Amino acid sequence: MRIASLSLGFLALATATAVAGPTEEVGKAVTEVFQIVNTTPIDDNAMFVTPHGLGPYAMFSQAITGMDASPTDPKERDRQITISADDKSAWVSAGLQLTLLHDNDRTDTKDWRVSMVLAKTDRWRVIVGAWTLATPNAKANADAKAGKLPSWRVDDNTEIKSDAKLAAAFAKLTTDGLDATAAARKDLVVFGSGPGERTVGGAGFAKAWTAAWVKHVTITSSLAVVAPSGTTGWVAATIELAKGTGKAGYKIPFLMFCVFDKTAAGWSLAHVHFSI
Repeated sequence: MRIASLSLGFLALATATAVAGPTEEVGKAVTEVFQIVNTTPIDDNAMFVTPHGLGPYAMFSQAITGMDASPTDPKERDRQITISADDKSAWVSAGLQLTLLHDNDRTDTKDWRVSMVLAKTDRWRVIVGAWTLATPNAKANADAKAGKLPSWRVDDNTEIKSDAKLAAAFAKLTTDGLDATAAARKDLVVFGSGPGERTVGGAGFAKAWTAAWVKHVTITSSLAVVAPSGTTGWVAATIELAKGTGKAGYKIPFLMFCVFDKTAAGWSLAHVHFSI
């Protein structure tokens, strides 16, 4: 659902730039991922949130390209890279327009909102990502009222164990709002679930989240995972937002993907990605 929006034009993938050091290395890895090439730097155990659910790279690849198509002419916008304080992890967000060329020469274009966490091993590799498509708010509300939105759990069909402290930090968002460090972050990117919904800065999101979401959200499932560095974590969760009252009331199910940064005070929110 809409938080606020910032609209920027598409930039050709070749124009994406990065500064020297870890940011440049991460940028090169991200560009490679966006080109969907065979040498894509993705960890063997990487997990992805897609319109098909949460699963491994094979599911991700099928969700992005389908069974009979190859991507062409990728166009990117709004890339933002944040490197952790220990230089061992990074989180990235961007919009990516991909055109798929099918075997019958048919083409179709989709506009992905992309969030990814990378870890530094032998090279920078993606360990988790969320690739989703926007849903118009009017459709989301109408489908929710009609009971047409599917319900699923992020912890189904996985043996990954959830980290209790990180899960608690996520749960606290729904009862207490953003922590002070997150609210002060100028680089906190939020993807809303609707078209064109992207905001930057923790202060604005903290205000909107407290006003419309805190104590109106129920967590139906969550999976909280700490990166190898121990200082970066990610949470995938399904939530329900209560709307209206009485017989007119209904709930909208969302999927949230969040990145957390570990500070002296504990886990702090660093990135948010909503989808229907």
